[in-house]
Amino acid sequence: MGSSHVFAARMYIQAPKTVSSNNAPLSFSIYIDPEGESISGTSGDLSFSSNLFELDTITVNGGVVSLWAVTPQVSAEKFFDQRSHILFEGIIPGGFKGVSSPYYKEKGDGVIFTVTVIPKKQGLDTFRLDN
Repeated sequence: MGSSHVFAARMYIQAPKTVSSNNAPLSFSIYIDPEGESISGTSGDLSFSSNLFELDTITVNGGVVSLWAVTPQVSAEKFFDQRSHILFEGIIPGGFKGVSSPYYKEKGDGVIFTVTVIPKKQGLDTFRLDN
């Protein structure tokens, strides 16, 4: 019996800790860190409270994913958790090992997509990234 190697890149959300009190749009990005390996695709489920935020836009321009099997979009499916879910699945032909820069030797993390939401009311929420 042979051994196998399993690899999973790290995805994370980079968002401000607080939102303006004047209902100004809030933008945040989903990043991927290939952790030194070459990755060929990614998928996931980003969710937030439907009663606290309204989706404004999702931008994939400038992201590291060039072929989308499921373009990031709010799912029409209703979930028990009463949250809005943005499902996505993309392919990176040739693989992704990180973003190169002439200013530093290490490769940087890459943006998958950027989301802009508009706060509806005051409250506390957590943006969740699953799968």
